[in-house]
Parts: sequence; C-alpha cells; structure tokens
Amino acid sequence: MNKILDFIDILDSDRYLSVQNLFKYYDIRINKEKSFFSKPILDEFSILYGGLNTETGINEEHKEYFFKDYLIPKIEYLSINFMSHYKEQFEILKLSNGNLELCYQQKTNELLSYFELIESITHLNKEIKDLVFKEFEICLEEIQKTNYKEDVYRGDKINFRISSYDVLALFYILRQNEIIKWTDFPELKILIENNCRFFDKVTKTYENFEINRRTLYGFKNGDKGIAKALNRLKDKFQEADFFELK
Repeated sequence: MNKILDFIDILDSDRYLSVQNLFKYYDIRINKEKSFFSKPILDEFSILYGGLNTETGINEEHKEYFFKDYLIPKIEYLSINFMSHYKEQFEILKLSNGNLELCYQQKTNELLSYFELIESITHLNKEIKDLVFKEFEICLEEIQKTNYKEDVYRGDKINFRISSYDVLALFYILRQNEIIKWTDFPELKILIENNCRFFDKVTKTYENFEINRRTLYGFKNGDKGIAKALNRLKDKFQEADFFELK
C-alpha cells in the first residue's frame, strides 16, 4: 500500500480501479483469489488488516478507510511529486543545453489537459475531485512562480497602461462574451502571466503579473472590485474618440 500515486492513477478509471482493488487486497476478511470491484467505488469502504505482533505474541487487527486514511493523504502529495519530477527534468535539460521551453510547455499543457479531463469523469466523488483540482492549481502556480524566467525566454509581452485588476476584468469580460476562446481559469491565468504586463501608477513602470488563483475565482463569486474595474473600462471605451482610427 506504499504505492506512489500520480494524477493519471486517479484520473484514469481503469488505473483508479486498480488502486482500489490493490487496497482491498490487504483486507484479511476476503478471498484474495477473486477480483474485488468491477468498477470504481464512489463511497467510503474499509479493510481490516493485521497479523501477529512478534514482540507481544498477540494478533493485532486494524481498520483502515480507503478515502480518509489512504487516498486523501496521497492526494496531498500529488503536486509535490509532480513538481519534483518537473524540476528534475528541467535541471537535466539545463545541464545538457536541452530545450527548456519545450519542457515547460509540455508540462503546462499536461496540467491543462487534466483540468479538462476532470470535468467529465464520473468515477470520482465531488470531494476527491475538488482535492485533485486544488493539486492541479498548486502545480500550475508553482510552475508559473518558478517559471525559470531567467532560463526560459517567454518573448515580448503586451504592456497595458491600466491597473492589474482592470486587465483581469478586461480578459474576464472578453471571455464571458466569447470574444476570446472560453478557457478555464488556470489557463486564463497562464495566458495573462505569460503575455501581459500591467501599469503600476506608483512606480510608473510596467510590471509582470503574478496572479493568485483566488483572484480570478473572486470575479466569478461577485468580488466587489470587479464592478469598479468594469466601470473604469466602460468609461474608457465610451470616450468620444475611442473608436476613431488615428
């Protein structure tokens, strides 16, 4: 039961079923010569395991629950394992003058594909989906934060002469009205961070985005700041000469 799980072990229904059956295999109450489950189980289940304690000479039995005791603690390590593998790959490529940009892009696309996949799967209950989703977000945030900007050239960015919140509001409203492709929040975060800068009125400079994943979700949940940002954008777009070509 010490198997290290990765995202696919949970997202793929067949591999997830294998994880559940492997866990059930250790139940001393069942016949180990047959398959235990034919499809993934959504509800909590337990096993009883144990044996002779050689120090006390007493048979000891322990009950362990699949979700509470086994799966959820392992889910909490998904992001750690993913990022450890990513950083190891990156350092190897860095030492061998490999394609760092390709490594970054492949891992980012891999995570984004997981976001799309988890929306449609039915073999996980809501609690597990939410926990795995958070692990995706942690990985994306870590990859962006440790984007190795000194090593990976991300190209020129668009400098917006408006505040960071106004830029976010602009992309959000374009997304909502289907003027740009509808993307998940994590993908929108990557799009903005990799391609845009906002104007800092205090320093009078253009700054890179580092978007907290809660910020974009705040828009969806009715964050008060979005109304002010949208009003500022409306005022700008409604200026008399805004749409005049010069």
